[in-house]
Amino acid sequence: MYGLDALIKLRTQNQKPTIIFINDFSSPLSRDWQKYKEDLCTIEIKENEIISKIDFRFVWSTNVSILGNRGFDRVQAIFNKCIESDAKKVLAFDAQTNEMLIYNIQSS
Repeated sequence: MYGLDALIKLRTQNQKPTIIFINDFSSPLSRDWQKYKEDLCTIEIKENEIISKIDFRFVWSTNVSILGNRGFDRVQAIFNKCIESDAKKVLAFDAQTNEMLIYNIQSS
């Protein structure tokens, strides 16, 4: 994953971005997000990475936007992992099928 080390560093400093963009496609221009704006973070998942093996705790208590073009099943797996890791809000879109998923935790 690209961009994850900078996000983990941010999170260990007790900070969190306004939103985490998770790209499941090659996005070289967004790999150095921390150089530009630390409250908008981009993580790129590499094509060969297995979603079920990725630790998504970095999304805890954040808003997440997922964009993929490697198939809806993969986007849905990322979406589910973000919910399991207690993201606040998750919006996922698969560019191949034009399918969208939305999750918004209800505050008590």
